Amino acid sequence: MTSISGPFGVLSVGVGMVVVIYSLAGFFGFLAYGNDVQDSITLNLPNDHLGIFVKAVLLFVVYSGFLIQIFPIVAMIWPAIKKKLRNSCGVSTTTKRIVHFAFRYSIVVVVFLLSYAIPRLSDMVPLVGVTAGMLLALVFPSLFHLLIFLPQFECRIGFILDIFLDIFCIVIGMFFVIYGFITNVQHLMH
Repeated sequence: MTSISGPFGVLSVGVGMVVVIYSLAGFFGFLAYGNDVQDSITLNLPNDHLGIFVKAVLLFVVYSGFLIQIFPIVAMIWPAIKKKLRNSCGVSTTTKRIVHFAFRYSIVVVVFLLSYAIPRLSDMVPLVGVTAGMLLALVFPSLFHLLIFLPQFECRIGFILDIFLDIFCIVIGMFFVIYGFITNVQHLMH
């Protein structure tokens, strides 16, 4: 397990462990508290020794999970920044290392500021869900289908029907994205 990627790499195994721990915490939390479970399972835990220990373990999981989950973001964006630094004249290795650490810290600070600005994450879940869900379920697949197959357009009824269905799905999906976004923002304002 020396490589970072691959099916048994550090990233896959680490994220897999985090998913298992979160899933178990959610399953056993719901099993213990039922419909009375609060937004975060830690809010249901008592403040005795066992509750504090469980909160500490969950804190460790969140901390280590965050480090693992931030890696793909850095791995995708950092090469472009590194390329610009390489093209700059006179940039030393120390400066590149400082910029790399500053980039990583800036991502952490942005995530912290977002979490501080949104104290109740449960209010944001529907907003993200309706926009990302509709885009991923209706808009993007239809748009990609159009972009890929439109250059091969033939005047057949089946192909025209495909184009009509793609455009219909895009319009319906965008309607639900806009409507859901407006509704959720109004809910957040109240």
